[in-house]
Amino acid sequence: MLNKHPMFLRLFLIVLLPIAMLFAFVWGYLQETLPEETGTLSVEGLRADVKITRDDYGVPYIVAMSDQDAFFSLGYIHAKERMWQLEMQKRMTEGRLSEVLGKEYLQRDIWFRTLGLSASAEKAIASLNPQAKASLDSYVSGINAWINSNPKLPAEFHILDVTPSLWEVKDSIAWIKLFALNLSGNFRKEISTLLAHQLLDDEMLKSIMPHIAETELTVSQNSVYGLHEIAQLQSDIERDLRIGLEYSGSNAWVIAPQHTKDAHAILANDPHLGLQTPSLWFAASLKGDKLAATGMTLVGLPIVVFGKNNDIAWGGTAMMTDNQDLFIERPHHKDKSIYRFDEKWLEFSTRKETISVRADFPHHLRKPIKPVEIEIRESQNGPIISDIFRVSDQPIALKWTALEERDTTYNAFFALNYAANWDEYKRALSDMISPNLNMFYADTSGNIGYLGVGAIPMRRGGESALPRLGWSNERKWEGYVPPVEWPQIYNPEKGYIINANNKIDVPDYPYYISRDWAPPGRADRIEQLLENKIASSKGNLSFEDVAKMQADTINLPSRTILEYLKEFKPRNERQKQALDYVSNWNGDMSSDSQAATIFIVWMELLRAEIFHDELASSWGNATEESFLKGLANQMTLERLHHVLVSEQLTWCDDVSTNEVESCHDMLSNSLDGSLKRLSKLEGSNMDDWQWGNVNSASYGHFPLNEFKFLELIFSRQIPNGGSSDSINVAISHFEQSKGYLQTLGASFRQIFMLNEVNTEHYFMNSTGQSGNVLSPHYDDMLFKFRDVEFTSFTHNTTSKKTLVLQAVNKQKQ
Repeated sequence: MLNKHPMFLRLFLIVLLPIAMLFAFVWGYLQETLPEETGTLSVEGLRADVKITRDDYGVPYIVAMSDQDAFFSLGYIHAKERMWQLEMQKRMTEGRLSEVLGKEYLQRDIWFRTLGLSASAEKAIASLNPQAKASLDSYVSGINAWINSNPKLPAEFHILDVTPSLWEVKDSIAWIKLFALNLSGNFRKEISTLLAHQLLDDEMLKSIMPHIAETELTVSQNSVYGLHEIAQLQSDIERDLRIGLEYSGSNAWVIAPQHTKDAHAILANDPHLGLQTPSLWFAASLKGDKLAATGMTLVGLPIVVFGKNNDIAWGGTAMMTDNQDLFIERPHHKDKSIYRFDEKWLEFSTRKETISVRADFPHHLRKPIKPVEIEIRESQNGPIISDIFRVSDQPIALKWTALEERDTTYNAFFALNYAANWDEYKRALSDMISPNLNMFYADTSGNIGYLGVGAIPMRRGGESALPRLGWSNERKWEGYVPPVEWPQIYNPEKGYIINANNKIDVPDYPYYISRDWAPPGRADRIEQLLENKIASSKGNLSFEDVAKMQADTINLPSRTILEYLKEFKPRNERQKQALDYVSNWNGDMSSDSQAATIFIVWMELLRAEIFHDELASSWGNATEESFLKGLANQMTLERLHHVLVSEQLTWCDDVSTNEVESCHDMLSNSLDGSLKRLSKLEGSNMDDWQWGNVNSASYGHFPLNEFKFLELIFSRQIPNGGSSDSINVAISHFEQSKGYLQTLGASFRQIFMLNEVNTEHYFMNSTGQSGNVLSPHYDDMLFKFRDVEFTSFTHNTTSKKTLVLQAVNKQKQ
């Protein structure tokens, strides 16, 4: 056959056969990168052999003779499963992404270098107690033992030509600080408020920021420009790295045994973070000589961050604490190396850093890029973040609790794994500095509790929603609220405690915490469901009831504005058809709802219509326009409803026209825009407009989601329901070619049921356990997580999936 077709033979031998052989070689190599789940591996650095049994989802159950070997083994497993993730985390905190990703990441590196996360982490090591430090040392040794074993590296290392870096103790502490940055957004709020003052009149400002009354701050135009640029950089970081997204937070609640089946204390938790693959979290069970902790570990740390031990369970939400302030410094008009404070001139501390930048692909064939040298200044208030954009006439410093030199946060996370009761729990968490968390507690004796943890600044001159004057001694921080005075609740009479990043329900709390609470819709819905179930079941809440609550997609705030929308008079048959869907709807943002789709798009475009005047005046200023669009998106349904019912012509009238428009005109215009957008996305038949057809949960892989072909291989995207105000939360944004992409949501779910007889622990991670794209555990939790299905931690795992890490040159205990 081949002899009769010499052209085909040559094509086969010269082209097709080499391609097939190369593919087979690459495939075979990548198969060898998959982590072993069975057998015996000799590992240097262990004190004794360690047994690791896996369940069907790849969750490891580590059983060691000592706690230090358990921490070492978790480090080894994290490296085997998530080495690329560890590499990227290290490079983020050190500001070294440009070394491998090129000049597009230079500004991000300058930002992280300016914050000084890695340098701050290095200083914090001195504040670790000996036991906490030993756990990090063991964990670091475990990661590096895998790196030094000359392993077959996952595909990302070869695609981007990267060699893994050895892990250090400071990298773990720096990752806590970056995690804290994820949950801290006050400096962005201050920028938003200041820019809003520049662009909106007082009436408009109070409509969207009702607690704001300050207008006295004067800032130079250069500094305003710098703040614009900082806000835009933060938006870019949120988009690319999915760090610090608006409304990052969580749901958590605890229920006392009086309301539950079999007298269990129940704790439910689902932290909300930027969606990514692999997940930030790694489920594991750790057993040593004293340690017995199970739950979600944060990749980069050796302990269970949210989980349980033999006596207690714990979970958390973002406390939304105002733990960041911007300070506008006053440098000397001639000597820019000094700045004014309290009638004295102080010298900025400075350091120079060099950032290596990789040339564009193929970098081996291009001329190397000259390293970039930067100078970073700090005042007593913190790093001068405005220097990133060379704004020096009024330098702007960032003061943030996570940059405290004596940062004992890791001590708290470590001690939490060993706490056995409420007093030990509080004592462990008293070392928390940053992040600020609402920590929830349940124990096997049936007690439930809540403790707000982390450094809460006490400010001279009171709270401020705007940047402060750095030269005034009257505006400085005076210390922190003592841990014994942190907000707390223990065994409340009503038998449950709830938080969904809303205002903390501790009556008459004397200290200022924040005004940046999340809207109360999620918390109100949790309480509504709890109260309904308690009333109907006579105190017989079960795991199934709590799981249904975590799956709930009702948007409670939508129901108020729906009553107003039912009075809207449609202008044509198409509008009437859409209104029929919305009028017969109960606010459920389920993936099969057409009404949810129409409502979400309509409200989004209504917000844009309301801000139309201001956006029009910002044409030509992309940063200002982007900021206003973001401000529009932050207008809650409650505030939107207030604007509509009060018929505030300041908002509803478009002053750029000669006619006086009403809120009804804006509703009609935005509805027409919604129908046009959805027709383009899904066709003209409204029956096809289910929210799950339009909205997808997007789990991006960093950084390969930036390459279309590689994105298809490494990232994951699935249809999903939910909204920003539903318990099953979904924060989405519109992209012209893709529809609505959810980039923030639950990152894992856990439910604990505890009593003295038995403890049940249910969970599901958001994507999968493995970071290796060829592993069956890369995404085997994805659909089950979307559908709010659970697995449970159990030691009844099959012996067929047991791996023994065999100690080489066993060390003395």
